[in-house]
Amino acid sequence: MQVVAPCGGWCGPTINTIISPFYNHFAKYALYCFTAGSNVRDHRTETEALILKQAGVLEMFRVNGHLLDAVPTDQARLWLESVNRAISEEEANHLLYTQRYLLCGYCSPDCLGNYKISKRADEQQKQVKSLLSSVPGDNNITRAPDPRRVESMLVDPAPIPPSRWVILRGALLFIVSDDPNEGIVGMWGPDKDDNTNLLKHINNSFLEQSIFDFVIFVPSRSDFSVTNIQSEIISRLGMRHDGNEATRATRIHEQLENKNFLLIVDDLRQNLDLGAVGIPHPLGFVGEKKRKVVIMSLSGYRSVGNLVGVNKDIELPILQEEEARELFRQSINYQGDLYSEPHIGPHATDLVRAINGLPSELVRYGRSMRGTTDASSWKVAIDDAASKFSRSRSIEDTPCLIEDDPMLGVIGIWGPGGVGKTHLLKKIQGFFRGRMTVIWVTASKECSVLKVQTQILDELKLKGDGNVGTQSAMIRGFLENKSFLVLLDDLWERIDLEVVGIPLPLGIEPLDKFKRKVVLTTRFISICGGMEVKKQIKVPYLQENEAWELFREKVGDQTIFSPGIKDRARILGTEMKGLPLALVTVGRAMYGKFRPDQWDSAIQHMKKSCCIDTNEDPLKMEEEVFRKIMFSYDNLKSERLKNCFLTCALWPEDQQIHREELAQCWIGLGHVDEGDIQSSYTKAYSLMSDLIGACLLEGCGESNDRVKLHDVIRDISLWISCGCGKNNGNWFVRAGAGLDENFSIPWSSAEYISLMFNRMKKLPFVGDLLKLRVLCLQNNNLDETIIGGVLVNSAKLTYLDLRYNKLKGIPQSLCHLT
Repeated sequence: MQVVAPCGGWCGPTINTIISPFYNHFAKYALYCFTAGSNVRDHRTETEALILKQAGVLEMFRVNGHLLDAVPTDQARLWLESVNRAISEEEANHLLYTQRYLLCGYCSPDCLGNYKISKRADEQQKQVKSLLSSVPGDNNITRAPDPRRVESMLVDPAPIPPSRWVILRGALLFIVSDDPNEGIVGMWGPDKDDNTNLLKHINNSFLEQSIFDFVIFVPSRSDFSVTNIQSEIISRLGMRHDGNEATRATRIHEQLENKNFLLIVDDLRQNLDLGAVGIPHPLGFVGEKKRKVVIMSLSGYRSVGNLVGVNKDIELPILQEEEARELFRQSINYQGDLYSEPHIGPHATDLVRAINGLPSELVRYGRSMRGTTDASSWKVAIDDAASKFSRSRSIEDTPCLIEDDPMLGVIGIWGPGGVGKTHLLKKIQGFFRGRMTVIWVTASKECSVLKVQTQILDELKLKGDGNVGTQSAMIRGFLENKSFLVLLDDLWERIDLEVVGIPLPLGIEPLDKFKRKVVLTTRFISICGGMEVKKQIKVPYLQENEAWELFREKVGDQTIFSPGIKDRARILGTEMKGLPLALVTVGRAMYGKFRPDQWDSAIQHMKKSCCIDTNEDPLKMEEEVFRKIMFSYDNLKSERLKNCFLTCALWPEDQQIHREELAQCWIGLGHVDEGDIQSSYTKAYSLMSDLIGACLLEGCGESNDRVKLHDVIRDISLWISCGCGKNNGNWFVRAGAGLDENFSIPWSSAEYISLMFNRMKKLPFVGDLLKLRVLCLQNNNLDETIIGGVLVNSAKLTYLDLRYNKLKGIPQSLCHLT
């Protein structure tokens, strides 16, 4: 209420104007002496209303904190602090008022004391009203908590094998490194659960003391698109999810740019643009900040790391047998020597072998078999594991990947020579024949775009003109609107599929309209990278039980179960290291060997061939394989049969050789001479059967009228002919190399030269033919003038093949041959 000063007359308005503010101020404060009771009561009423509002906010804290792990917002926290202070002040002032009037009654003569209580109640009441008008809204009371530096991950409590601890320590050393060039580590292994468990251990390593501001774990997803990865990171960092991909990338980049961070991505199966996600670059140790990324993939997707740009590869291999046995024993919770226990020990051994060294499965089967003693239950478990984890099972899934996965345009099957890659590719060919256009191309060492085009055109029954550009357009035009599968066998170097004429992009077109797939086999994983393979399938060596069954089959039970042979056969089979080609060829060589000393000799030979430290070097591994399979060559029953075998390598790699043509060669070389031509042909065919029986030659063709050498066996034949790796220059074979192959021929030192199937119009420079005995020039475009120049000085030449050239007459120089 405004109080008006009592001034009248002509000067009243003027005096009121001057005096009223001072008078009102004085009157207001003077009234405090008489309004203490009403002000204190009003203050209490407003404060009680504020307490009700406070209770509502605190209840929201409790509910959201319990359900959502929410924390108070800064606004709510400051409001509550002010409320608590206002309540305390009101209680103190009310207590003082109550105590005063208990002593003096409601008519206390202490005007100054009344004044202070009343004034304090009035002013604090205004503060309470202000707080009542600024209660935080429901959306501003709580918020998501600040992201923790590291979120604890639940790991499998099973024991970690020693080899995994070594890998874990190696990964952590890379992660904490201050090297500016060590930003991304790519890890890969065959056991998905084991892979994930190791990543969780990496994550948890930083729980107690973290050098990172944020450790971000992105779990396995079916779709690792940029948007999905952004969502995982944004949720982890407690950021807003709104905005498009670019906006979110900017937000993530700003949040992480000046932070130490570790990003862990599990089970990545496709290329991931980290820059598009918002991850700051460069990665590594940058400006005193650690920016690190760990990527885990299944073994078949290890090339994803190359696409992302990893600085270090770390493999999580299957466990070796001793480590696998110990992990299984711990998981089954058996105290003592499980494998010597007479009732379950043999079963446990077989089950561990069937599981194929996969850590998570060893743990799972071990736990499930605790307390199990009956043989039938163990047999069920062994059969179940064998069906899931055997080598044959792992590669049987390949057709499903080809048929169903839209992302897999190029699939690479890789492994050492003789491990069964071509066999698998033939299974794939049979599976898809009739479902789509299937094209088989044998690439081999002497491969070129033109050679690949020629084989594709032959498969499609199209006629090419020898021009790469024209033939590329022809192939593309034929395949453009079809589902197709191109099978490239034994690739040794990168081939540009687009230049060949293969329509791109590869994969499965939208709406499953067309399936465009390429499957290649190679001995070298680097070829998979060069061909931009989306999934790699390593064809592993056979496991011990699978290898033994194959070896036993080839040797024959009559031999195996002869006195003193079985244990030696086990040892010899183990020396083959699970390589199918070696198991087959050596097994056939030991067929019918009933004396233990023959087996002891073979074992000694194989142990000597293992003295090379291959260290995964493909060339050294190849030489070790050669020495093993050479045992089969050494065991051929005659020198004539050995010579016949070696001459099969004069034909191009993977060439199907007509039996009649090969017989003519052997007869012409003098390896077969039975007095008359018919008997000689009969003997040659018999020798071919002997080589097929020794698994050194393969029968093929629709009516079995042809034979061929496995590419590894052919390599071995040439290796033997050239002095077992000494490269003595006696043989020079460039059969099927093609027009665009440049080479020089050692005319002066070579005894055997094969240049067949090259479509050559002229020969490389011809030198002195001092030793030349065999010259194979069939299937070229040479005329008599070119050939005549070669024959002038070929005094020792005993075998010459000129079929399928452009001869218009017989060269005169032929008459000089004796």
